[in-house]
Amino acid sequence: MKRPSKYTKIIGERVYIKLPTLKDAKKILEFTQNEELKKYVTWKSPESLKGAELFIKNRRLAIQRGEKFLGGVYLNESNELIGSAGYIKFEDDDDSVELGYWIAKPFQRKGFARECVNLLIDYASSSLGAKKVVITCTKGNVASIKLAENLNFHLDEILKGHMKINGEYVDRFRYNRPLS
Repeated sequence: MKRPSKYTKIIGERVYIKLPTLKDAKKILEFTQNEELKKYVTWKSPESLKGAELFIKNRRLAIQRGEKFLGGVYLNESNELIGSAGYIKFEDDDDSVELGYWIAKPFQRKGFARECVNLLIDYASSSLGAKKVVITCTKGNVASIKLAENLNFHLDEILKGHMKINGEYVDRFRYNRPLS
């Protein structure tokens, strides 16, 4: 299965997804301080501007190693950063990709996450050769669970105490959707 490159830009109707640059560090720091977001993400939020810059550098290194593609989500009309979306895992065994995404609070409930997931599904199928897409949601993340179900993902399994978030082991719901 192919991997996106550091030059990949996935363009949709209202948003596009590409690797963030260091100039995005201030916005990433601001957005990732949201307590609601911290309840559901599996990564540690940066705590300073330098931490946000390292967060971005690590994303760029992960794409170079072919491990992940975690892009920023930008509005087409203004180029404003509004979140993050991408592939958090590539599984060559079954040609699957796992998606990860979050949208900053001021931009939530406007269909941006749905557009990003659809863009990532289409790109995985047409450009990467993926045969299956996976989304894993933390229990209680109702918006992501509903999004997965509304986009015809099927619940594969409930992973009990699967991951430690903010010091607590939480259940995660693993959804999948075969691609034709």
